Amino acid sequence: MQIGLRTRCYPKPRLAITLAQWTGCQRVVGNAKDSEVNLLLWLRKRAILSPSWEGPDPQMEPFPLDQTFSQFKTDLTPWLSEVPSQILRNGVVRYKKGWSNHWKNPGHFRRPRRKKKADSNSVWLTRELFRFVGPGLVEIGTAAHPVGVLPFVQHRDIGEPNSIVITRASYGHWFLSYASDCVQGPEMLPDEARLKALSKDTDLESKVKGIDRGVVFNAACSDGSTFKLEDEAKEQVKWLEKRRKGYQRKAARGKKGSRRRDKVMGKAARCSARIAAINEDFLRKASYQIAKDAPEVTALEDLNLKGMTKRAKARKNEEIGQWLRNGAAAKSGLNKAMANAGLGNFRVYLEQALRKLGKMLILVPAHHSSQECSECGHTEAANRPDQETFLCQRCGHADNADLNAAKVIKKRGIALILSAGTADSAREGQARPGRPKGRGVVRRIKGEQPSAAPETRETPPSTEPVWAA
Repeated sequence: MQIGLRTRCYPKPRLAITLAQWTGCQRVVGNAKDSEVNLLLWLRKRAILSPSWEGPDPQMEPFPLDQTFSQFKTDLTPWLSEVPSQILRNGVVRYKKGWSNHWKNPGHFRRPRRKKKADSNSVWLTRELFRFVGPGLVEIGTAAHPVGVLPFVQHRDIGEPNSIVITRASYGHWFLSYASDCVQGPEMLPDEARLKALSKDTDLESKVKGIDRGVVFNAACSDGSTFKLEDEAKEQVKWLEKRRKGYQRKAARGKKGSRRRDKVMGKAARCSARIAAINEDFLRKASYQIAKDAPEVTALEDLNLKGMTKRAKARKNEEIGQWLRNGAAAKSGLNKAMANAGLGNFRVYLEQALRKLGKMLILVPAHHSSQECSECGHTEAANRPDQETFLCQRCGHADNADLNAAKVIKKRGIALILSAGTADSAREGQARPGRPKGRGVVRRIKGEQPSAAPETRETPPSTEPVWAA
């Protein structure tokens, strides 16, 4: 298994200037390679339109990409000769790798694009350009010409990587990241095999825990425990948001392209980074505490966050042609609250923590989990009169709405295990015949009958590194 590390690093001024120069040279070489590719695509497009063309469509197949970069060293670019040739080579290889990822999985990786100086740029260094000389210390430069030692915050002991990436954020902070092979927890059977073994267990009540994600409580557990951001941290986030808005108003009055405006925008970006750091720190600590206290299986509702955070649809009176109120302001406020709660990041951090401890996370359907009674199973919108209260209209069961939803999620998790379900998402798992769903759906023309979807859908194993703080 691969584990990734992304941490702050603190280069000295002279080393920072060198890293900025290397970053700019990689960006220039990558953009120059992109210009060559765009010219190649234009020529191939002309070839398709030519009447004499008899071959296959060249736009539909991967085109050859070379890794040459010496043609970019001209009298107009003398600075390219001042950096090690490995820097330029890595920039070209990086661009080629972006196209390879796009051809393998175009739905996930978009085609490489040109980079701007104002973006968060990074430099990719291979083994001949760095050496670890101690805990939290990495020496930058070649063996014959070392540049300097870069200190970084080392959170854990993991093996030395074959390459590292040094990034300079738009607000001035530097980060070091790399991935390395590491055993991240005990050896475990596949999730499907573990679920089938658990389906024969008679004591699932003590081996399953349900968690409900929300805005008021970031996590409400079926055992009665709740997790939310402390009041002191909320006040700090509120103060930082106020400062950020002030910097943004000041930057709006400045002249575009001026150094003063860039400094103000950097201050606003640092406020945003501090807010993100506060939220991430809380989510990681809460997810680890939940994972440490959790039993063998943790059930989490499968939320469609992309659909939940969509903007409110416009409403129009067709008779008089007047636009009606659609509650866009309230929906925007709810979307911002859900984004600040980090519902998606919490799921990622919780799964990482559970894997480290040899435990498992399953996803259950989320429909009407907040309106279903955990005692009798009655589902009705009137069961939840407000955000906090739950009162069943059939049996009279009263509880906190989030805690009741967590108990419902636990019941659904037990039902999923008993049915020998899949450990993948219930929303993206097995499809029913006659009802196409998911990414494999083929668009059908009006009047045609829908085609039957396959009984099972194979999900390729993930090869992405697991990023940790």
